[in-house]
Amino acid sequence: MTHRRCPACRAEVAGRWRRCPLCRGPLEVRDDGQASAETYPAAPLRFDRGQVRTVVLALSAVFIVGSFAAQALVPDLVAPVRTVWLSVAVVWLVAIAVVQRRRNFGSMVGWLLVLLSLAAVAWNLGTGPQLWATTWAIPAICTAANLVLGILVWIVRLDPAEYLAKAVMVALIGLVPSLFVVFGWVTFAVPSLVCAGISLALIALMLALRPRQVGTALHRRLQV
Repeated sequence: MTHRRCPACRAEVAGRWRRCPLCRGPLEVRDDGQASAETYPAAPLRFDRGQVRTVVLALSAVFIVGSFAAQALVPDLVAPVRTVWLSVAVVWLVAIAVVQRRRNFGSMVGWLLVLLSLAAVAWNLGTGPQLWATTWAIPAICTAANLVLGILVWIVRLDPAEYLAKAVMVALIGLVPSLFVVFGWVTFAVPSLVCAGISLALIALMLALRPRQVGTALHRRLQV
């Protein structure tokens, strides 16, 4: 069986590939004399924890500075400013989920967003103001989650199928606040529209910057 190792991404590739299907780098060949079918290799999950920490801290700083700037410009803007701290918590929680789970972290992130959204609704019912959860909190949760997902998907090397799955996940997360606008569950539509716009931008970037991985994932899906 022919085994080839990619010195660039350290993937073990079986079959007659001339270049690594993950990074297109040249392969080192090891042959034991038996033929084998060409299969897509599993992507080694290598990433720099320091880089992840830097990204999370930078996103947190952006949200915090933005909250103070908004409060300075509009002194009575209590609801969105209070939401910013929830966004910072989402950034850290999603980053921790990605780093700890690495493979198939989508389900963990999905449950995390559901629980945080339910907590925001419960808090809103107890303390007000009216429709704060659907107008500000949940769009902020979804926006923060999509931003950190988009950046970490770029940093962490994933299996090609994961890029397609994360693109679908980003689209679904961005769709939820848009439904609030459609059903009239908001007092101010801008946060939901911003969330949807960021989702579309992230999907476009993923398709533009990772076309090979997304194409490979679609090819694998269509073969099944």
